[in-house]
Amino acid sequence: MTTPASGTISATDIINEFGNSNSNGGMSLGAYRFQSNQTIGSLTFDRLDNGVPNGSASISYSQMRNKKLQFVVDYHSFSADRDNSTAHIDAEVRWKQGNTTQVGNFKGTPAAGEWNGGKRVWINYNGTFGSVTNNTQSVVALRTGQFWPNNTEMFIEVGPQARLFGAGGRGGHGSTGQGQGGNANNGNSALGIDITTTSGNKSCAINVRPGGYIQCGFEGGGGGGGFYDDPNKNDEDPVVSGGGGGGGAGRPVGTGGNAGTGSQHAPQGDGDAGTNATNTVRGLGGSGKNGSQGSSRSGDGGNGGQPGVGNGGEPGDNATQDTNSDNPKTFSIGGAVGLRGASIRKRDARCVYTLNIDSGGQVIGDGFNPNTAPLGVN
Repeated sequence: MTTPASGTISATDIINEFGNSNSNGGMSLGAYRFQSNQTIGSLTFDRLDNGVPNGSASISYSQMRNKKLQFVVDYHSFSADRDNSTAHIDAEVRWKQGNTTQVGNFKGTPAAGEWNGGKRVWINYNGTFGSVTNNTQSVVALRTGQFWPNNTEMFIEVGPQARLFGAGGRGGHGSTGQGQGGNANNGNSALGIDITTTSGNKSCAINVRPGGYIQCGFEGGGGGGGFYDDPNKNDEDPVVSGGGGGGGAGRPVGTGGNAGTGSQHAPQGDGDAGTNATNTVRGLGGSGKNGSQGSSRSGDGGNGGQPGVGNGGEPGDNATQDTNSDNPKTFSIGGAVGLRGASIRKRDARCVYTLNIDSGGQVIGDGFNPNTAPLGVN
């Protein structure tokens, strides 16, 4: 538990909170002074806790009052990018599994029973993490976990090598010529805050350091509509399929929608498939095709979404009619565009957080404003 704020403070109080600084038994108060910085992931600590002397400065028991153990939950030591992986186990579970490093390294991972008075928890992301491909916006790549003990002071550090992504949405499929273009899938979200901070004296602060990056998963584009011309009810009449929608930017990337199939008597063949996105650049909708005569044309697939103003995903285009023909034709509409996820979302209104973005850090998507962050975390 946190060392006493007043009254008597003993060696046992200090050892119970931080561990013993003397591996040979007894206790050396001076050994709690850092002689050099401790680096953990992208974080650097120059002292055991705020106000504890370091270097050659004198130290006394009174300077150890009201101090708490700090530890770092490890999301920084992975050797490869992580998508659809058990690396996405929430930070609470990683703490309970012992995937932590303690500031000072005088003791092991603290259990919940040692929490009285509180602990300072640092969640350090400093690698590339993607979500799981899923059409539900509330699915996240990473989350804090919900059941942290009372008196948890949490800091989420998005380090200079961190890249956190929601998954991109798949593009809609192109129409077969006799049905509308397919609706696109939604993107999902990057970071979920589900620690309740409105009770139990808990707090959560997010710091995005220079180079750190959080991005929502963007929406896929809708599939293009198709048309068919069937005046004589025979197999000589044209059928023209629509183009597939482009995938939405994210990680995993949104894949392009399949082209429509089944075109016949269409000199240009089936519509084109949509293209896959990259992490940050959308996929493009596939082209529709002309009919056998006149200007009738199936619809293009819509582009997927990507970062930047005016770069939202697009619905698929409707098929267009030959204005010079009196033949009856059936035209289908393009598919709907998907919805994008969020950069940061919270489980409910009790999960309050603050957000600091250093110069050179980026947060793209809803959640930039903690007061209006979308609700729901899965």
